[in-house]
Amino acid sequence: MATSLGPIDPVGVMEALMEGLQIIDRQWRYRYLNAAACRHGRMSKEALVGRTMMECYPGIEATPLFGLLTECMATRAPATFENRFTFADGSDAWFELRIGPWHDGLVVLSIDITERKRLDAALRASYQLRALGQMAAGVAHDLGNLLNPIALELARLRRRVQGDPEAIAAVERASGVVARGAETITRLRDYARPTERAAAPVVLDAVAREAASLVRASAPWAPTRKVTLVEELGAPPPAPGHGPDLLAALVNLLINAVDAVGHDGQVAIRTGASDDAVWVAVEDDGVGMPPEVVARAHEPYFTTKGEAGTGLGLAMVHAAVVRAAGTMDIRSAVGAGTTVTLRFPRA
Repeated sequence: MATSLGPIDPVGVMEALMEGLQIIDRQWRYRYLNAAACRHGRMSKEALVGRTMMECYPGIEATPLFGLLTECMATRAPATFENRFTFADGSDAWFELRIGPWHDGLVVLSIDITERKRLDAALRASYQLRALGQMAAGVAHDLGNLLNPIALELARLRRRVQGDPEAIAAVERASGVVARGAETITRLRDYARPTERAAAPVVLDAVAREAASLVRASAPWAPTRKVTLVEELGAPPPAPGHGPDLLAALVNLLINAVDAVGHDGQVAIRTGASDDAVWVAVEDDGVGMPPEVVARAHEPYFTTKGEAGTGLGLAMVHAAVVRAAGTMDIRSAVGAGTTVTLRFPRA
């Protein structure tokens, strides 16, 4: 025996959808949005309905998404599009959009795929790490076989040139090159196949202060640039991790920040705590990065520095943070500087 469900309220059904639903007329004015669409856009229904897309989201007409919407509006053909949307506070999210014709405009369904994108990126990074581990094992072995004999010969040569300052200086320079090569091999091997280390409480203020001191001592910007390096340390509780790894990560971030500020600028290293985490952040007021660069910043071998970059700096920082059960967040915009925040659970 069939049971009558009674009259169905179409608006109530649309409001109950988990997917966002937008109806846009030919003048690009929002005619209807359900609750999920408002959540996706982080704006209230009152702030959207009756206004155009251009009024609600200035600059949207210059985006690939708007180009696709314009094409769908003209051809009346459906389309699917994955869109990364950056909000006013600098955060972003990914949405799968399904666009279809409506008799007076377009219907747009939106699904939040941010978590799926994050998991996909983590899976790609896992495959990259595995491939890099296989390569690093061979590279470390072969280069070690090359560098070790060179180091031994330099040690013998050093004993033979005692009393010749110029020759000793040349040997020391060559030894330094060999040592840096060995350190590079070690970093690559540690990134690709990190050894298990027991986590120990790390005092973020102490590590941040030491990293700033090391960068000041090396003064990579002197004497032609005026860069101010400031410390704003909030005495957060200890974080679990490995002190040398975190120190190397912060030095790397600080040097990147100094490189980004150009001739004059400021770099800040800050620490603090929230209810469930402690954090350390490196902020600069430099050139910043577009969203597509931010999205790939911690990928191995991705670099915007050309021949001067290896593409391993942020990748190694990210690997060190993940080993300590932490997260790395990059906030950046062109012309507005960059902030890299490392968050860790409380020890």
